[in-house]
Amino acid sequence: MEILKPEELKEKFSDPWIAPYEKVITMVDGDTVELIEYHPCPSGSNWLLYQYQHSSELIIDAKRDGNKHTYICKVGKKPIDLKASINAAGIEEVAIDEEKNEVKVTHGGLAGAGTDDGDGGDGHPLVDDGDSNFEGDLVAHPDQ
Repeated sequence: MEILKPEELKEKFSDPWIAPYEKVITMVDGDTVELIEYHPCPSGSNWLLYQYQHSSELIIDAKRDGNKHTYICKVGKKPIDLKASINAAGIEEVAIDEEKNEVKVTHGGLAGAGTDDGDGGDGHPLVDDGDSNFEGDLVAHPDQ
């Protein structure tokens, strides 16, 4: 899996809708993962936190401080019952790959909710392409 810094992502893809996270950090304690994301859009940040917290059964707790989102998640896989405006996006799976020393997080949602990677879920960071289909993305977070 290729991991790109925000400036590398913008250089590689010329899509003006690319809004990569500034930084993503994960910490693991048994079957619990703390996921910290520095969101690129502070004004949409509260909406995203609300959607994820109410849509995802894997999220135990969520909070926001400016553009910093902190999610306490259970390891596992739970599909999201997607509904426009109500449950538009969330976390569907949190997995730990001990061999690669990575936490893998699958984000899912209705396109336009910031969960599309623009290329069919192949692991690139999140991009909103604005189409009307369901999109999902697996984003690996290597131990930092």
